[in-house]
Amino acid sequence: MPTPYLVTARATLTEPGLSLARVVGEASAPGVGLALSGGGTRAAVTALGVVRALRALGRFPSLRAVSAVSGGAWFSVPFFFLPERFDEDQFLGEHLRDPAALRWQGLNALAPMSFAGAVGSYELGTRGLFQGLVRDRVADVPSHRIWSRRVAEPLLAPFELASFADDFSPTDFFTQDAAAEAAIRRENPALAAFRCHRVRVSEALPRPLLIVGGALRVQADSGVSALAPVQFTPRFSGVMGRGCGALGGLEVGGGGVTSFAFNGAWESGAVDSMRIRQGAPLALSDVLGITSVYYGDALGDRDIHDFSPTLTYASPRWRPPAGAEGVYVDGGSVENTGVANLLAYRDIDRVIAVVSSPDPITRRGGDVVVERQVGALFGYREHNREHGGYCRYSDPGEGNPDYAENQVFSDARGEFLALTEAMGAREADGAPIVVEQTLEVVDNPKFAVVGGRRVRVLWVFLSPSRRWREQLHPSVRLRLPPSFPNIPTAVTRPPAGHISALAQFSGWMVEQRADAVDRFFSESAT
Repeated sequence: MPTPYLVTARATLTEPGLSLARVVGEASAPGVGLALSGGGTRAAVTALGVVRALRALGRFPSLRAVSAVSGGAWFSVPFFFLPERFDEDQFLGEHLRDPAALRWQGLNALAPMSFAGAVGSYELGTRGLFQGLVRDRVADVPSHRIWSRRVAEPLLAPFELASFADDFSPTDFFTQDAAAEAAIRRENPALAAFRCHRVRVSEALPRPLLIVGGALRVQADSGVSALAPVQFTPRFSGVMGRGCGALGGLEVGGGGVTSFAFNGAWESGAVDSMRIRQGAPLALSDVLGITSVYYGDALGDRDIHDFSPTLTYASPRWRPPAGAEGVYVDGGSVENTGVANLLAYRDIDRVIAVVSSPDPITRRGGDVVVERQVGALFGYREHNREHGGYCRYSDPGEGNPDYAENQVFSDARGEFLALTEAMGAREADGAPIVVEQTLEVVDNPKFAVVGGRRVRVLWVFLSPSRRWREQLHPSVRLRLPPSFPNIPTAVTRPPAGHISALAQFSGWMVEQRADAVDRFFSESAT
């Protein structure tokens, strides 16, 4: 067991309201956020391609925030914290605008020290993951740390972003920049031996605020198990919403604490100087493990929570001494698009929502069917013909109960149906499914979202495009399955050629709507 120590941290309370201007310290101005959905390796590689395209269009530097969940975070975390000694061009790889220029020999070769190479590594495949789990079991690694170690080995360790002590606890933490690290170390000599990872400083690709979505298992007022959304950022981490449920008999939510101190019990002090006792700081490996622990649960051989990370939670709204052991759950289990976390920041008025669906656009009767994570943002259950197609969560029907409180967009004028019809029209035309909407935000206290404002959303929905496939060289087209690009979520290590092709396809989708992207960055929602 690690030896406990005391640290000093500060709270970021949700009230008087979240905004990038308040959190980052910038002048208040509307801006664009990028939401990268979950979906394992498929989502990670889709995110890679989208960022490549935004860079090629010269728009990435204008982003104000990136919200990532599960597979989207697999890409975002190493990209944001990539150490200076690693070349970011090599990490991202080459973006090719013309599908006809793609050749299978080039697609099938993953460059070393690239993100594509990391997700294509043996350790991330089903066999590699299982062998790693067995090794950790034999080594007596605590079960709640196993998945974080497994995901860190292929995705963080090659870029020197994860390390562990003899007791298997992390020996590193993270923060925003050098000034923040200096302040943390000045106030916390107990962290002297721990390495600190900082957000990459880059003139070509300046990183905006990163928000990674996770979930904490809590008890709802009704007594049943529920999920509270967690935000992990380089500046603070916590349950920012309210009314999510209780842990240890106390209501969670209302704010976060300096991220390194998130895993600890609050012993004394006020919110501007919290004295927290912990055994290890919150590490990037913890964040990546929490946001994607769906896979660890699926591979577990006993209880469903066998590999779920367990950390100590303390809300800054509680009174010290306070702290409770919490079980953390895959971020996609509570909200898989990352859109809700972005909308918690009132000065985000435009959202590029990249939805890496496991299923393409389909049709059932007269309905266009899209993945359930999108409908939940409008208050709809997944499509079910026995219950009349799409029905609201307020009506009887089937659907993920953990998505029941995910509505952040008004549907008073049939906005969701309009979205599905627009997506269906583009699919029928063989075009990439990139659709623009202006939507009204509604209150959602669970995600700390304040309604009453309009936002523009550019939906980038992963689904086959006939136009793209027709341009491919036969050597490429014949090697891609008919279901491409919708690689199953369970496939954690697709063939190398599929990884490369997916990155090129998702980048092509965005570039095909360069006109909409340009409008997005030049015109506000109002």
